[in-house]
Formats: sequence, C-alpha cells, structure tokens
Amino acid sequence: MKLLKVRTGIAAEAAAEAARLRQPDQLEAMRQCVTEMQASVAARKPDAEARYEAELRLYRTIAEASANEMFASVMAMIDGQIAANLKSVAVKNAKAAEWGEAVILEHQRIVDAIERGDEASAREETRQHFERAAQRLAERADFADV
Repeated sequence: MKLLKVRTGIAAEAAAEAARLRQPDQLEAMRQCVTEMQASVAARKPDAEARYEAELRLYRTIAEASANEMFASVMAMIDGQIAANLKSVAVKNAKAAEWGEAVILEHQRIVDAIERGDEASAREETRQHFERAAQRLAERADFADV
C-alpha cells in the first residue's frame, strides 16, 4: 500500500504535466493502451497479464509525456519493484479487482483529460483511479498476499 501511495502522487502529477505537454504520438500511444486493456478484458479468454502490461505502458507513456524525466525514472523504479517483488500478485489483482469496464473507464477519463489539456482533471482523475484501486485492493479477501 505504501508503494501505491507513492505511485499515486507521481502518476497524478505526471498526468497533469502530460495534459499540458503531451505530443500527438504520445496521446495515440495512451489511447492504444486503453484499447489493449479493453481487448484483454473483452477477449473470449481474458488475459490478465496483457491487461496489466497495457496499464503499465499507459502510465509509463503518461510519465514520458510529462517531459519530466524524473517522473519517468521514479515510475520505472516503482514498476521495477512491483515486477521484482509483486508481479504475480499485481496480475492476480488485475484480474480480481481491476477488471471490467468501470475500471477501464477510469483510465479512459484520464486520457480524455490529457487530450483536452485539462491539467486539474488529469491530476484528479489519476488520483481518484489510484485511490479506488487501493480501496479495491484493500477490500480483497486475500489482501494478505500483497
């Protein structure tokens, strides 16, 4: 949970900066990540790992679009910690608690705010997404796995 709190702050500020500074190709990459998340959830045989990887790419792209290499660097460090220590739990959580259209819509609202250039909304939508994710994680019966 501590790592998620740090990630929340970094991702929210990166999204705000990305709303101001993103390039068209970065926005297209963000949209592609959301499309991949939707496809992995809607597939006949849902793919939790593909959905998890698409989400990682989405927030990596947002960090890069912020034009602040420190956001990208810190996000990479956090993602590295998750991959090294918690990836199986993160993939399991993606399937158990971060699944479905409602969660995909949270990501879509972030990308929409970035596209509009709305820094405040991008920041708030990102913060709300990660806070909801933390709540969904805390509500899981097998939370002790984390």
